[in-house]
Order: sequence, then C-alpha cells, then structure tokens
Amino acid sequence: MSTRPNAGPGHGSFLLVGFVVLVFLVLLPAPGAALPPADTTGVLRGQVVEQGTDRPLPGASIRVAAGPPPATERPSVTSDERGRFVLEGLPSGILELEVRLLGYETLRSPEIRITPGRAATVTLELRQRTVELEGLDVRVSRLARPDDAPLSTRRLSAEQVRRTAGGQTDISRTLLSLPGVLGGVDNRNDLLVRGGGPGENVYVVDGIRIPRINHFETQGVGGGALGLLNVEFIQDTDFHAGAFPARHGNALSSALIVRNRSGSEDRFRGDLTVGASEAGITLDGPVGDRGNVLFSLRRSYLQLLFRVLDLPIRPSYWDTQLRAEWEVDDRNRFVLLGLGSIDELDIVPPGADDPQGQEVANRVLDNDQWGYTTGIVWHHLRSRGVVRTSLSRSMERFRISGQGPDPESPLVSSDAWEAENRLRMDADLRVGARATLGVGGEVAAEAVRSDVVDAGGPGRPTPEPLAFRGTERFSTGAAWLQLSGPVWTSSDGRRRLTGSTGLRLDGHQRLAPAVAPSPRASLALEVTPEWELSLAGGRFLQAPPRAALGVEVEGEAVNRGLPFQEARHLVAGVAWQPGSTVRVAVEGFLKPYRSLPRSAADPSVVLQNEGADYGFSGLEPLVSDAEGRARGLELFVQRQGAGRWWGLLSYTLSRSEARGPDLPDGTEPRSWVPTSWDARHALDLTAGLRVGEGDRWEIGTRWRATTGRPFTPFDTELSPEAFRRTGEGVPDRSRLNSLRTPPYHRLDVRVDRRVGVAGFTGRVYLDIQNIYNRTNLFGFTWTEAEDVPDNLRPREQIGLLPTVGFTLEW
Repeated sequence: MSTRPNAGPGHGSFLLVGFVVLVFLVLLPAPGAALPPADTTGVLRGQVVEQGTDRPLPGASIRVAAGPPPATERPSVTSDERGRFVLEGLPSGILELEVRLLGYETLRSPEIRITPGRAATVTLELRQRTVELEGLDVRVSRLARPDDAPLSTRRLSAEQVRRTAGGQTDISRTLLSLPGVLGGVDNRNDLLVRGGGPGENVYVVDGIRIPRINHFETQGVGGGALGLLNVEFIQDTDFHAGAFPARHGNALSSALIVRNRSGSEDRFRGDLTVGASEAGITLDGPVGDRGNVLFSLRRSYLQLLFRVLDLPIRPSYWDTQLRAEWEVDDRNRFVLLGLGSIDELDIVPPGADDPQGQEVANRVLDNDQWGYTTGIVWHHLRSRGVVRTSLSRSMERFRISGQGPDPESPLVSSDAWEAENRLRMDADLRVGARATLGVGGEVAAEAVRSDVVDAGGPGRPTPEPLAFRGTERFSTGAAWLQLSGPVWTSSDGRRRLTGSTGLRLDGHQRLAPAVAPSPRASLALEVTPEWELSLAGGRFLQAPPRAALGVEVEGEAVNRGLPFQEARHLVAGVAWQPGSTVRVAVEGFLKPYRSLPRSAADPSVVLQNEGADYGFSGLEPLVSDAEGRARGLELFVQRQGAGRWWGLLSYTLSRSEARGPDLPDGTEPRSWVPTSWDARHALDLTAGLRVGEGDRWEIGTRWRATTGRPFTPFDTELSPEAFRRTGEGVPDRSRLNSLRTPPYHRLDVRVDRRVGVAGFTGRVYLDIQNIYNRTNLFGFTWTEAEDVPDNLRPREQIGLLPTVGFTLEW
C-alpha cells in the first residue's frame, strides 16, 4: 500500500497534529476524576511450573518483589498442589514477582500490569538446580532461558508490546527494537532477521504453526502490512533470532513463539478498543467449572482515512480470534485455537488532474485475500514431562490483478489458494535427574491451486508471458529430538556448563532429496554469576515457497525436484548481568546460505531479494543454485523492572549479500552483491517513564536509525516504453542493488494515560510517528512526468503521523 510522497513540514502537518492532540485531551478525564477507592486494586492469578516439562510445582513461595506503593506491604503466597496461586488486593500499576522453591533457581518475573477490578494471569517457569542445598544464598535470575536456546532468544510480555512508541500494539513492529531485526519499509511489517528475507520465519501460536501474522501478505514470501494477532490475547512471546531448537523447522532465520493467556475464571469481561487503524471488541470469561474462552472481532477503518486523504487505494480488513480452554483433570487440558482474516484492497482511479495518483493506481495490484487457521492442542502431563498433540488446518486464498495504464491489456491475474492439514506431537521429558529430552514429529498434507496469467515483458516478474492452471498436492513431515541439560556443575549446585545437541529430519514429497537432516548444538558457560559465554550452531532448512511448487509450463510442474534451501548458523556471545534489572549482551553471527531459488530466466533475480511490495513472488520457473551470506555483530543493553523508567539499546553491524550461479566457463564468477535487506548499521534506542500513582501516566520514545537501503537503478533505454505499457520502469539488473537511499532515521513518541470513569477502567494514548517529519526514502519509481528530474520519482516513507486511541475495559 504505497502512499504519495510526504510533502514535508507544513501547515497541514501541524494542523493534523494539533487536531489529534486535541482529541487526546478531550478523551482524558477531568483533573478530579480519580478512580474510586474500591476500584484501585486488582488480582493476579498464576501457575508455577518446571521449565521444559510444564510439571506443576506445589509449595513455591511467590512474593511481590517490586511494585507500586505501599512499599512496606509486599504480599506473598504459596502455590497449591496444582502449582497455582492467587494474589489479591494488589495496587494498580507494574509489579514484579520473586519465586523461590528448594531445588530450583530463584526467578524474578517480567513486568506484570495490574489493572483495577480485573485479574491478570501469568505462568512462571523455574529451572531445576542440580543440587538441593537448603539455606543457600541464590542469585536471582530474571529469565530462566531454555537450555536448548541459550543464545539469540528474547522474551517479550504483552505489556512491552503495548507500550512501544510507534509499535501500534503490533508484535512485528515491536520486534524491530531487538538487535538483528530490521523492517523493510514503514508501511509493511516484514521481519528481516540477520540479513534474511521476509519469508524465512516461522510462527507458532499456542503450539500450532500459523502461516501468517499480518494482513495483506505477499504470497510466496510472507510479511504484510498490519498485525493480525490481537495483543489482548498474548501472555508472552519468545523470539529466536537464530540457532533455534530442533522442534522449530522449515525456517532459515527466526522463530516467533506466542503463548496466549487463559480467559477469566470468575466472570465475563471485555474491552472495546479504537486504535490507529481499527476498532475491535474482546470478550473473555469462564465456561463451566473447568473452561474459559477468549474471543475478539476487529474491523479496520483505513479505507475511510485513505478516502479523506484522497489516495487511490482503499485497504480494509476484518479479523477474528478465538481461544477456548478446557481442563479435563489435573493431567489433561485441551486448547482450541481459531484465527481468521479477510483483506480487501480496492483501486479507485484518480482524476486526470492527478498524474501522481494515476501512477500509484497503475503500480499497485488489486489484492484481495482471506485466510484462517484452526486447531486443537491436547496437553497431557506425565510423571516426568509433558506431551502436546495438535491437529490443525490452515488455508489462504489470494486474488490479485493488475491492469496497468491500458485497461484493455491486463498485466497479471492470479487466483490461488494454499492449504495444509497438520498433525503434530511434541514432548519434553525428564531424562535422569538433570537432562531434558525434547522429541516429536509431524506430518502434513499440503496443496496449492493456481490460476495465473502474466503478460511478462521487461520489468515484469517474468520476462516471457506465462499462463497456467493446476493443483499440486503433496505430503511433508519432520521428526526431531534434542537432549539438553547441565554438563558441569559447581559444588553449590550452580550450572557452570550447559549443553544441548539435537537433530531434525525434514521430509518433502516434491523435493530432491526428499529427506534432509539438520543438526543443532549449543554450549553456555557461566564464568562467574554475572558473566556468561555461549556458542551455538546448526544447519537450518526450508522448503521453497508452496506457491512456486504449483507453477506449470505446458502442463508440467516445472519446480518439482528443487532442493531444500539451506542456512548454516554459527553464533557466539557474551552476556553480563550485574543485577536483576540490567543485562548487556554482545553476539556475533555467521550465516551462509546455499540452494537459494532464483529465476530460471534471469540469474540475478534471487527470491531472497523479493517481497518488498504486495502481490506475489516465486510464480515462475525456478532454479536453486543461488548463494547468500550474512555476518554481523550485535549489542543489546536492556533495563527493565517495576521502577519508574525502563529502556533498551540495540545496535547491529552487519552485511548481507547474495549471488546467482557462476557465469559460463572462461569468465569470472558472478560477484557478491548486497541484498535488498542489507543495512550495514542499525541503531535503536527505546525508553519509557512511568509517572503518577498507580503508574497512570507512561511516556515512551523510540529513535531508530539505519544505513540507506540498496536499490537498483533503472535501464534508461527500456524504461520509457515499459512505462507506457506497464506503468513501471525496467531495473538495470547489471547494476543490481548498486545504489543506496539516504540514511534512515525517525523519532516516535507515545503517551499513555490510564483512567477510570463511571465504574469502567481504560487507557487513552497518543502516538506520534516520525515526530520531526524526516523525509525517508525507500527507493524510486520511473515516471514520464516532465516536472520530475531524471524521470525518478522518490518513494517516501511515513512522514509525521499522529494517532490517538483508547481502550475501555469492564
């Protein structure tokens, strides 16, 4: 969804800011409107379990370690025989818990938001100690990192997602604050992790793999425009930026694991939210004595805003989410998950007096799509671990068309769907007294149906016309095991050296070879209680895009027999944690790629470089002989806790390159060129301040800066004719990604105010993106407009953009 260039600072921008600020002030309660005394406290319900096995831990001591006044009253409780606990009468605001249990490492919880009149939920995982020494003074750990992922793993709470300035309560945009994670352009949610493309990530929600987490996805690549996951469902997330465990596969770069919260156990509750791009309602409550349910429905109003702004595109969407839980007994629990969306992007032809709008309308594809995932997970606790069995189905439908300047000569038309039915078993079992064995497997029946017509030609995804219709069905599967645990322990029971080794086998009916192994291994050495050294590596595989496997030429599926894509990760790191609130980490990574798909007609078109715009990618004959490489160094400094301020700093120095096959004999090999995601320097500074009783005011800022983005100049001889036919220029592939846009930077500011009115509680926020209205470019388009120098029209990113929103809870 491209927008017209930002006009820069001016009266219109300041009027818009003034109007939004005025709305924000109007929504605030009157100065004397305080929360009634009876509504200033909340409830926290939780469960203490053993890390890895999910075994409930009775007898754990849970106390409030930090939080809002009164500081002299720090309530504490003990977990019951099911590991559960309830803390009542907690003052509103942010607090932290400290959990102690003999035989386990003491844990300091992440930040937990207590809301008046509502019950917050949390699951606390304790890591087993190797020696039980009563009375031992134990160092407090804020995050019990899993033994099978000691590096490149960050945990985010729902509260961190909500409060990030410029994040729009979107998990993808919040992840951009982490080291090694970049975004493509401001109007997309692409996750570009350590030099990889947007289609190299895997997403798992409550144990079920989902194909998308965004609206307006690019078929064959992923990414998208706006977040699909409702943050009101999320309890916390684990993000693996590399070297992830063997249970997560079919991904080259990262794994995002989302755990949703349970619904309310005492009564039905709800909230009404009006945000930057949508309005929605969320309901949750009990179902019988052992069940609970969460449900949300959201509708966008972007189409109304774009109409007011007189833009030729009209995006709109619906989405819905469901989570139901039923606890049969203390050992068996079922979770039902549902997630669906409908996305529509209409093109409204602009008038003859708007040539720039006509260019946008000619360039953007009419893009309608819908998709859903539904599944059920059975959690079965055993005496020495947990077994999770899931059955799920996902389906996506894409209808894409592009007319170009001539409505009588359509450029492209695609009507496609993709589907999968998946059965998965995943277990974590205690082996002996100290080690954990992760073991499991999955099988899936997948299908893709395509009806594609592409006119081809210079500047088009396919140089020659392409038309096919067909359905491809195939089976895939995987099996894995991973053994993790302490290798060396000190006399006081501390884990000095922790190791993990695993193996994954992936199978695919349409690839060659059909079965491929991917080993993983890691080591973490505790040098002192404050310093830790870690090393991890492995081989990671991913099948070519499902859409590409459905391409046919003269009735033959031409992309059968491609190999798995491959990336090898080698990560080394050092971490320093001087206390429970501050952590400093430095990591370096090497990441070579092999067997990357590229266009059979043009060796310079590597799929890893594609996906920066909407539509589809990979719907053409492919050859998997391209290579890639990424390497970098990352710094991450984080301060968190229930104090008045929090912050993080992340810096990434990296390089990402790719190349096609070698040229014919007698010539030099094809040289390495920067990928479309190559940002040599990336810096993110995020900070926040809580003010007032109960942390009612919260002010957050985020400043981001990156090196300019690579882009390919246009072929000045071929572009004029192509523009008259397609509305686009022709990239000069002999100078692929040889130029860069100017450096990118912007400052976002967010102000939240928690309120209580007439028995309701809620939150009002003001979010201003790019507050100093920096003109950031993400490339150029070819134009024949006479008033544009050198026929290059800049494509500008989001300028000054203020938004206001509110949430009303009951």
